[in-house]
Amino acid sequence: MAKRFIDTDMWSKKWIRLLDPKLKLCWVYLLSRCNHAGIYEVDLELASFQLGLELDEKEILNSFNAHIKPIDNDKWFIPKFIEFQYGPLNEKVNAHRSVINILKKYKLLNKNQQLINSSSTVQDKDQDKDKDIDQDKDIDKDMFESWWKIYDLKIGKPKSIEQWKKKVTPDIYNDIMQHTLEYVKGDKKYRKHPERYIRDKKWEDEVVIVEEQISLQNFRLDSTGYNYIGYCEKCNVSSFYKKEHLNGDSSCCSAKIIPTREKK
Repeated sequence: MAKRFIDTDMWSKKWIRLLDPKLKLCWVYLLSRCNHAGIYEVDLELASFQLGLELDEKEILNSFNAHIKPIDNDKWFIPKFIEFQYGPLNEKVNAHRSVINILKKYKLLNKNQQLINSSSTVQDKDQDKDKDIDQDKDIDKDMFESWWKIYDLKIGKPKSIEQWKKKVTPDIYNDIMQHTLEYVKGDKKYRKHPERYIRDKKWEDEVVIVEEQISLQNFRLDSTGYNYIGYCEKCNVSSFYKKEHLNGDSSCCSAKIIPTREKK
């Protein structure tokens, strides 16, 4: 059974953090199933069966982007696998020789035994950095659009985007989404302007659902003057309720309590 190193710091890398859980598992699978030269013979039918997930080739290649390089028609190369497992390749090192031969076969090495398109030069590193910046911009835009759709209060989008760029970082994105999903359960008319929600970092506050207030003037008191007469919106049956219970559910059908019997 082959054993190999794994980068325990990979979970801190931004591009991995933002992957769907299914794709995170797929990435670990590829690292464990590729050969010792970082080449994986593509068999997504088998991978889907072994992982218990439905994998899509296009989705994988789009998500992993430059982290996977398709070679031939049925193979993928993982450049970072080589860099992490071996470091700089050297033909004088026994463990490196077979790796070098395989990579040469697929024309993945230059004459200096460096991976083609690897980030081994200062110029390449600068280019990679620029790509990362562009990717980050796209990721930030995608994250905002996902949140904007959930928040569902379509006003002041340009200013909301400006605040998002200032206040939101990928490491708090999940917290914001979880808070927002709870926050929007309340009455929409009490929802804060999206720009203000972001500016004031409202995701750090406790979620308090503001319910629609009942107008007591619409309810009649009973003969004692202590209880209100309410009707079940579902079955029209009347009952007596304390003031603080009128915002709750009817005692018969657990439906909304209304002040008058509805005409059927």
